[in-house]
Amino acid sequence: MNSVLCFLPCFVIILIYAEYRNRTKQRVVKNITNKRTKGTKKLMFELSKKFIGKECIIYTLNAQIIGVIKEVSDSAILIDSKNSTEIVNLDYIIRLREFPRNKKGRKKSIVSVALD
Repeated sequence: MNSVLCFLPCFVIILIYAEYRNRTKQRVVKNITNKRTKGTKKLMFELSKKFIGKECIIYTLNAQIIGVIKEVSDSAILIDSKNSTEIVNLDYIIRLREFPRNKKGRKKSIVSVALD
């Protein structure tokens, strides 16, 4: 009986944390849908055209993709990564940056950060 009482608070904390993560993801998705109607989509399209042909890191809601941007259309980006070609919706891109390089032009090592 004591072991059940010991695990009960831990279980409740895990449930509260899971609900908090779910709500934050819902807020992010809601913000993205609001951006679509406000016209910021065109701004992201224009800015992402500057990265065509460059190796970039694309941050989305729950992943990061490393690859060369081949094409940018009105609503998506075509990315050529090591093993495959991917298409990512512009609405779900949070951050876009060129792959960092050191003074000699070599790739820097990147520490992956979980976006969950």
